[in-house]
Amino acid sequence: VILSDAMAVPFQGFVPWADFSIKLPQGDVAEAVALLRKLPPAKVERMKAALEANACWFDYYSADPLCSPYEGVLRVLRMQSQTHKTTMEIRQLPRFWAPDV
Repeated sequence: VILSDAMAVPFQGFVPWADFSIKLPQGDVAEAVALLRKLPPAKVERMKAALEANACWFDYYSADPLCSPYEGVLRVLRMQSQTHKTTMEIRQLPRFWAPDV
């Protein structure tokens, strides 16, 4: 759960953030708690599995050379150089997201 009005998550062009996270405005703590209580266990399990599948993007000690924060930065730089777009232009996610319950 990410409660922030300003934070932009990294690697939006290739990490499926909405599959394993919830991002709400920082003032919506009560809404976040209510949403978490409503999530069906099967949805929580799918989100946890998706988090585990993408954890290498946040693990600076990842043994996978194709999935690490370092590789993520290189991918973003390659995307920017190939498309001549900035990180914010490559961004694909909405400012906030949550699963339907």
